[in-house]
Amino acid sequence: MRTADRRPRRRLSPAERRAELLAAGGRAFAAASYADVSVADVAAEVGASPALVHHHFGSKHGLYVAVLTEAADDLRRRLRAVADVAEPSERLRAGIGAFVGFVGERRVGWIALYRGRHAADPAVRALFADVRAEVLDVLRADAVAGGCAPGPALEIALRGYLGFVDEACVAWTEQPDGTPPELVVRAAHAALLAALRA
Repeated sequence: MRTADRRPRRRLSPAERRAELLAAGGRAFAAASYADVSVADVAAEVGASPALVHHHFGSKHGLYVAVLTEAADDLRRRLRAVADVAEPSERLRAGIGAFVGFVGERRVGWIALYRGRHAADPAVRALFADVRAEVLDVLRADAVAGGCAPGPALEIALRGYLGFVDEACVAWTEQPDGTPPELVVRAAHAALLAALRA
């Protein structure tokens, strides 16, 4: 016979409960694909009911978009943290390192998002577009400050570089654990410098 759990339940405000569910959802979607995450499991991790997840997020999709929004904000914070590096080439390396670290914490979820059906979801695409536009603005400003002429050639080089970084990160996450992230950082750094020289 199971003994009833008599530990007192924590009283959380609605905002605290939402944050707790969001954090649990973030851990779940970082470790598994969308299809493999259940609202019931997310709720159970924090001792809540699935109905509470639906109350705060509307649906599993709503939770997923909220998790991605939080992740996008985390990535922005990491990239802004390296903005004060004085030398542009070192700032670029630091920015790549921040991005690779972000991906490394979400290996399974990153691959599932990048390769899965939700990559075409309008809300997901909008988040990607916003973050990518911010990154492009920073790269463009650094490139122009470094002597590159603004125009189509620069845009092609920068956008091609971002595509390279995405694919390099996917390839890295598919390698055995322990494959050093520095491999991605070196390759991406060299790729952008070569593209700008071309």
